[in-house]
Amino acid sequence: MIDANDKEGLKALSQHPIQNAFYEGICLGGNKRGIHGMSPGEPLHVLELGLFKMMTEGFYVNLGYKPGPKPYPKILQLLDVWARKIGSAALGHQSNRKMPRTYFPNGVTGGTKLAGHKMNGVNLVLLILCKMKESCKLLLSSKYFLEDHLCGWMNLFESMLVWRWWLKLPSVPLSEILASEYS
Repeated sequence: MIDANDKEGLKALSQHPIQNAFYEGICLGGNKRGIHGMSPGEPLHVLELGLFKMMTEGFYVNLGYKPGPKPYPKILQLLDVWARKIGSAALGHQSNRKMPRTYFPNGVTGGTKLAGHKMNGVNLVLLILCKMKESCKLLLSSKYFLEDHLCGWMNLFESMLVWRWWLKLPSVPLSEILASEYS
């Protein structure tokens, strides 16, 4: 788009037509994606505000939520009640700063309104909701969820939480990675 001087296209991507030294002047080892493709993403935007928000919204959509100004389905309102109980009673006192925040007074289904650093806690609460007997019954009562479907969501929430934790560590033992593989 820079070469074509497509200012509207660049504007749509929130980019400016600036000639960057990394575009042509510096060898990037033949990487076709350039500096943007070879630079690693950082956890806040790639994971917490990216994949985690998409994942939680996908979970809600699978329970009947339709993005927009429409009211939330009853099942999501009930999940928020359970989420508040889990966050305040079971995981309420958090003196350990390494643990994510898990109490959300307005519930967890307002995922797009939550800050990125809170998404780990939302996913943890949703994982617990998927595993608890009473809330599991609620999820399976939805016409959208089957038992194997629910297992897939639990695996996804668990995997993403582990992945995020690993990114905080200086190194991850190979034995831990091998033990985490799903069969």
